[in-house]
Amino acid sequence: MIVKFEREDLLYGVSLAQRIAPSKHPQVAVSGLLLKTIDSQTVEIIGTDLELSLQVRIRANVQEHGQIVLPARFLSDLIRRLPDGPIYLEMSADSFTVKLTGSQIKMDLRGIDPMDFPLPQAMPSDKSWSVPRNVLKQAINKVSYAISQDEARPVMTGLLLKLGPEGNRVLGMDGFRLAEYNLEIPPQDDNFECIIPNSCIKELEKLIDLSDTPITMRFTPNHMSVQIERVTLQTRLIEGQYPFKSAQELMRKTPTSHIKINRKNLIDSIERSLLITRDDTRGSSVVRMEFEEESLIISAQSPEVGQLREEIPVEKNGHDITIGFNGRFLLDILRNLETDYVRFDLSGSLAAGIVYSLGDEKFTGFLSPIRLS
Repeated sequence: MIVKFEREDLLYGVSLAQRIAPSKHPQVAVSGLLLKTIDSQTVEIIGTDLELSLQVRIRANVQEHGQIVLPARFLSDLIRRLPDGPIYLEMSADSFTVKLTGSQIKMDLRGIDPMDFPLPQAMPSDKSWSVPRNVLKQAINKVSYAISQDEARPVMTGLLLKLGPEGNRVLGMDGFRLAEYNLEIPPQDDNFECIIPNSCIKELEKLIDLSDTPITMRFTPNHMSVQIERVTLQTRLIEGQYPFKSAQELMRKTPTSHIKINRKNLIDSIERSLLITRDDTRGSSVVRMEFEEESLIISAQSPEVGQLREEIPVEKNGHDITIGFNGRFLLDILRNLETDYVRFDLSGSLAAGIVYSLGDEKFTGFLSPIRLS
């Protein structure tokens, strides 16, 4: 294996792939990166943690084909500290030692047998789906905060992707809140759903702006891959049945109050109320919301700081109602919306509040109330 790279190309590929590779692993090869020649002008770099893998193809001048596994963290730190210019990697045929040559540096690196490296799952070309980058980015932003962090309920630690003739949607929930977003793309002919791990969603959030071109997603019963130009992210899917397939399943009561509120005014008010409870030793983030005829009174209190009470204008149809919410959870919803106004649909002080983004009917949010003393 003899390959010439430009430093910026090699750094790009190594920096992306090494984010996936664990610093230590019982399988030594897993803590490394696989560098594999593809053709005379392309090298593929792969990092994996056995659940998630990232493949990136970079430009190179391949003089002799081959493959090698090199330690991920060390290689990334080394390339980052090298000066600009060409970098040569040469591996002898009878060992896994690599000679690295660059501007002002020559060194020998001990590699690992590439046959020990666990390759990503081969993905079919017939089960694929193309989605505009901005559509997928919007969907992730609108629901990812609601994904559960509780490993005791593994099916809720991922994002539900549901495709079919009746529409396409993504959904996240953690038992206290639920966020659903309808994808504005043509309905699919066949019903399909899967649960994508949050680790994949977080990595996808970092990669999604690499290109403006449509993103290709491929599926098997147990795996999913996402291709963004030269980068492919692959994950093992979460097994099990997702608790809800739609926000409609939570609408068990007919709302008795509909309230229109300026989103920014509400965000500012909640942020001020959370200053009161920020240092509360009880860890409370409860915000009391009293919806009256044309106003919302927001209040919060803490024995250590004091209390706050403020009033903001609203447009309300229906009954007056007083309800408590976790202020931080409510801010997660509001901050990830973009419209000027939101609507709350409420059916009682102990029933989940429904949040709509007025002007963007694709989003629906649910938030469980907190019983007020």
